[in-house]
Amino acid sequence: MGKLYNFGEGEEVRQDFKLAVYWLTKAAEQGHFQAQYLLGHMYEYDDEPPQDYKLAFFWYTKAAEQNHYFAKEDRDKMLEKMSQSQIEEVQKFSKELYEKIDNEIAEQVRYSSFINAAAKRYNLTPELIQAIIKIESSFNPFAISERGAMGLMQLMPETAKEMNVESPFEAEENIMGGSRYLRKLHDLFAGDLQLVLAAYNAGPNRILENNHRIPRIPETEEYVKKVLQEYGRIRENALAIQ
Repeated sequence: MGKLYNFGEGEEVRQDFKLAVYWLTKAAEQGHFQAQYLLGHMYEYDDEPPQDYKLAFFWYTKAAEQNHYFAKEDRDKMLEKMSQSQIEEVQKFSKELYEKIDNEIAEQVRYSSFINAAAKRYNLTPELIQAIIKIESSFNPFAISERGAMGLMQLMPETAKEMNVESPFEAEENIMGGSRYLRKLHDLFAGDLQLVLAAYNAGPNRILENNHRIPRIPETEEYVKKVLQEYGRIRENALAIQ
């Protein structure tokens, strides 16, 4: 997608540098070295986006780490032109950005095998499970809420028992149990995702008592909004690397 918008593709896809940067960045953050190199080149030479030698250096370095010859060559040329203070500046900037991106990637891959297995078993999208984990526990397998919800998918004790989860702080078991519960809610509310998420947060009885509408509970309304936003973000990232 990023390459299409960067170079244009006839009448079907017109050149759009803002969209190119948007999609290339998403792909680059997922580790795609060609997207990383293209971003480095755009930030070093192009007028749009505005030139930014720190971002250029960072993306060249990321691509060079994956043995991209031209990225390493262009990065080394940049270093030759920099003063010592500029080198220190880009190194500090790169370290901070590395940590941010690597943490985000780690979140996505750490439990991916469990998430994919649960999604397949209960006929759910892995992106939805991932989004719920992100909002519920921020990928902390030992999280405990004030109300006693436990683990990655924040299972209440009665829910864990109902879903046959004996060790809620064990990642695979928690994800399987939470996904099984999600499937139950999905069937109960005929696949209406907003109702499913509201029920996951507030309990299905609240939805049933409210005539199959999201109850006016600020926490629940905000929860549904956050999960849907995260779900959309994850799906966009998946599209960016196709």
